[in-house]
Amino acid sequence: EIKVPGQHQVTNTLAAVRVAKLLGLDMEQMTRGIASVVPIAGRNRIIQEGNFTLIDDCYNANPVSMKAGIDVLSEVEGSRTVAIMGDMFELGDEEAQMHYEVGQYAARKGISLIISIGSLAQNYEKGIEEISRTGGYAGRHLYFADLDAFLETGIREIRKGDAVLVKASHAMHFEKIVKALQEQ
Repeated sequence: EIKVPGQHQVTNTLAAVRVAKLLGLDMEQMTRGIASVVPIAGRNRIIQEGNFTLIDDCYNANPVSMKAGIDVLSEVEGSRTVAIMGDMFELGDEEAQMHYEVGQYAARKGISLIISIGSLAQNYEKGIEEISRTGGYAGRHLYFADLDAFLETGIREIRKGDAVLVKASHAMHFEKIVKALQEQ
C-alpha cells in the first residue's frame, strides 16, 4: 500500500523497488519500507483539518508536478475542489506557455475554483479563459498579484468542506497559505 496520494506515485514506488532490489533488499523489507513512507510538509501531504482537506504540495512546482497535484485534487469526491496555484520558477524561455498549459489543464479537469497567484500565474488565467470561452470550463477563477493580496482578501473564498490544493515553487512561500487555512 502506497500512502502518498497520486497515480504518479506508483511509478516513483516502482523505481524505488528496483533500486532496493539492486541493493539486495527482500520483498518483506521493501513492503515495510513502502508502508512506512509518510509525506513531509510541502510534499504532497494531505492534511485533514476540521474545516478542509488540504493537499500541501507547496515545496516545489513544475508543469508535470503541477498537473499531478491537479489530478490528485480532481479525484477528491464529495467536496468543492479548489486549486491555489502560484508561479513555477526556473522554467526557461517557455515559462509563460507552460503556465498557460497548466491553467488549461486545471480548467479541463473541472476544478471548482482556481486561484492563481503571482506574476507568472497570469498565464494560468489566460489558459483558463481560453477553455472557458470554448465552453470547456464552468467553474470560477480568480487572480491575485501576490501572496499578501490573496491572504488579505482571497482566503475568504475558501469554504468549510473544501478540498484545497496549495501548490507553487517554494520561493512563493505558500506554506503561509497552508498555515492560514489550518488556523481558520
